[in-house]
Amino acid sequence: MIDTAARLLLDRHGIGMNPRMLTLALDDCEAFVLEDGEHLCAEGGIAQEMWVLLEGLIEVRKRGIPGDGPLAIVRAPALLGHMGLVNGTQRSASCQAKGRCELLRMPATRFYALLAEQTGEAHVFRRLLIVGMNRQLELGNQKLQQVTGDMDLLEATVSLDGWTPEG
Repeated sequence: MIDTAARLLLDRHGIGMNPRMLTLALDDCEAFVLEDGEHLCAEGGIAQEMWVLLEGLIEVRKRGIPGDGPLAIVRAPALLGHMGLVNGTQRSASCQAKGRCELLRMPATRFYALLAEQTGEAHVFRRLLIVGMNRQLELGNQKLQQVTGDMDLLEATVSLDGWTPEG
């Protein structure tokens, strides 16, 4: 199953690299199962690991978001929880299984080792991480543009980041 998930993750993100390298990067990860309704992480929790969703759906919820529905539904295969490790921050949302889910748990020590190593498997993992985060940023920018309407996207982004545009 890990081999299939690795291939699908790379294909989904348009990364034409050897899936076996990603499988090697995930070899040390612990496999586990969440049943419907079980929690993966809680908003505000300490980020000590990330996960690879191999099978199933994860519902993402965030406090303070209007409406009763989830913020997102994540479909396998997918990376989850990596932003807390990248940023060294608390979990930004809560996640729970929507049906039965099969996952891999990657401890922070393995995550940081893959960022530092100069191996083929580490390179493929970093590439997947960067391309995935870039896709999240693109989707966030699209949502931001919907919210800001006529406001120029650069102007909106700059004001949210606290930058002062020149000119």
